[in-house]
Amino acid sequence: IDLGLDDDALTVEWSVGGQPDVALWAQYAAPGADAVPLRFAGSYQRDDTGEIIAVEVVMRGRHKEIDGGENKQGENTSTKLSTVCTYYRLTIDGS
Repeated sequence: IDLGLDDDALTVEWSVGGQPDVALWAQYAAPGADAVPLRFAGSYQRDDTGEIIAVEVVMRGRHKEIDGGENKQGENTSTKLSTVCTYYRLTIDGS
């Protein structure tokens, strides 16, 4: 899917465990360069102080590729996605 963005546009590659659900497949055909909103939230703990710091990534864009790999019965599977972003925000510890 060519979004008409330059070659240096931000592309995010991420994975989900198992098969993606129907909502993810529906996003693949969504019209518009910012049709897919994504939010990832997590935290990390500092080694020196033990402080836990929140991290949040918010992006909007469009899925470029969904790669299920080779799925075999009885094995753990994952699906890789490539998303071209038109918006990206990283927040660490609320800033």
